[in-house]
Amino acid sequence: MRRSAQEGTRRTHYAPFFYPLDAIGNWNRAYGRAGFFQYQCVVPPDAADRAIPEMLAAVARSGQGSCLAVLKTFGSKTSPGLMSFPFEGVTLALDFPNRKARTHKLFDRLEPS
Repeated sequence: MRRSAQEGTRRTHYAPFFYPLDAIGNWNRAYGRAGFFQYQCVVPPDAADRAIPEMLAAVARSGQGSCLAVLKTFGSKTSPGLMSFPFEGVTLALDFPNRKARTHKLFDRLEPS
């Protein structure tokens, strides 16, 4: 269900809800011919206050800003199935244009040692 003050409550197909970028034709071309990568990670709750700002600072230092960023928190409830996120913590997802070795080097810096 989707609610709007003007529309009231109505049913909608899952596709526009879960895949809003599909409504924009060829949205992926905004990243150029080489395409893009999406970097995703989950950070345990006790490390997130330190790790997430450090990761974002590393992205800023690289000069490879992300055009799309998603930050979410997940609780400790046990995953009931395959479609559920299985870890408690903070997740970060960032989209980057594919700049080949430069982008891979950034991903190496984002991974814990």
